[in-house]
Amino acid sequence: MRANWKQWFALAGVDILRSSRGPAYGHGSMAVEAAIRGEGVALGYDLVYRAGNERHPKVCVLREWLADEIRMLFAGNQ
Repeated sequence: MRANWKQWFALAGVDILRSSRGPAYGHGSMAVEAAIRGEGVALGYDLVYRAGNERHPKVCVLREWLADEIRMLFAGNQ
């Protein structure tokens, strides 16, 4: 399955129009590299953050929120 923002927003219940603002990348690895550099966020299969930030409050909150969302998604598909 290929990750995409339109599907992510739909599953999150957010009605948003496609925006032409910001960069777009042809390869997921390029988007992940940009996110690692702190240029924004990338939708993919891994949570990636700068080395040493694993205990940063923002990283912890995002990681726990993602885990909760994934648990609820899979619980609804059983």
